[in-house]
Amino acid sequence: MDSYDSESSFGQEIVLKCHITKIHYVSYGRNAYNWTWSSIYYGDGAFHRHIESAQDHAQQKRVQGSRFYIDEIPALAFVFKYRHLIVTEINTYIPFEKYLQGLPKSHMVSDIASYFHPWRENTIHKFVLPNSDSKPNLPYRRFHSTPKNKSLLRWIERGPSIPPLDLKYAEATVARFNRWLSEPTTVATTHEIRPNA
Repeated sequence: MDSYDSESSFGQEIVLKCHITKIHYVSYGRNAYNWTWSSIYYGDGAFHRHIESAQDHAQQKRVQGSRFYIDEIPALAFVFKYRHLIVTEINTYIPFEKYLQGLPKSHMVSDIASYFHPWRENTIHKFVLPNSDSKPNLPYRRFHSTPKNKSLLRWIERGPSIPPLDLKYAEATVARFNRWLSEPTTVATTHEIRPNA
C-alpha cells in the first residue's frame, strides 16, 4: 500500500465520510543467537490490503528459523475524491481509544491525517488507496506460518485477532466523524463522545 505523504497534492481535498475497513498486518520473529527470540518490525511495508499480498511479503522475507503472523486489523477509511485515506493503529488491544477527544481543524485530508498523530512511536500508520466501498469481513482473523517445504510457507488460522468488544472505540470514532463531516462547517468543535459500555 502507498504510505500517506503530508506533501501530497490531494491534501486539500475534502473528506466526505468514513467507515471501518480491514487491512492485513505482517509481524515476524525468528530464533536468533543462543535460541533467543528476535522480533523484527517492517514499518509501513508490513501492511497490506489483501491477505495474498501479505503472504507474498512474508514469503519474500523468509529465512531459516523465521515465523510470521498475519493479523487482520481494523482501520478507518476516510473517503475523498477518487481515494481513501486509511488510518490504522497497532500495539494496542483497543484501537482508537485515544482519539475520542477534539476534532481536526477542517474536513481536508491533510487536517484529518494530522489529527491522528502517533501517541507512541510506530503506533499510527496512514496509507492512501483507490476508492472502494469495501467493508470488513468479520471476524478479524490471525494466521501464523509453518514451513510447507524448503521454499514455501503454509498458513494456519489461529482464530480471531480482535474480539468484537474491542472495536467499540473504532465504531465510536467513525460515528463521531460522520456526524462532524455531515455538518456544513469545517470548523472543529471540542467535544467528546464516549462509546456505549
